[in-house]
Amino acid sequence: MAGLLLAVRFTADLIFAPVIGAVSDRMGQPKTAILLAVVMFAAMAGAVVTPGGWVIGYLVVVFICGAGLFVTLSAASSHIAARSAVPQLFIGAFTTANDAGMAAGPLLVYALADITGLSPVYLGVLALLLVSVWWFWRVSAKNRRVI
Repeated sequence: MAGLLLAVRFTADLIFAPVIGAVSDRMGQPKTAILLAVVMFAAMAGAVVTPGGWVIGYLVVVFICGAGLFVTLSAASSHIAARSAVPQLFIGAFTTANDAGMAAGPLLVYALADITGLSPVYLGVLALLLVSVWWFWRVSAKNRRVI
């Protein structure tokens, strides 16, 4: 099962990230990010409450949306960095924060899961994701020339 999900995750990055990037270029990064976050939220909620084999289908959707969000928000950060006074500092901070989150995130999630169970942790992380995308959309709406 773990091998299947890892294969889906990396396949989602290879196949769907370029497609979602093209959609993001047409729709706009804020709208694409919000759409992906909402679909990811629905799929994560489905994975939490659905028993049996449907969980895998929901997790496939989560991985595809995750790949799309990564591409969309990375492109947005590149646009912001290109207009900043010190682009390399901006990209360095963004990359470091992203890498730290990827490294520490699973450790923190599984530590919390021991206390609360996986379902509340998944929903909490997804709520944080939605807030982050909403904040991105809010800031980009105020400053349309940047994104």
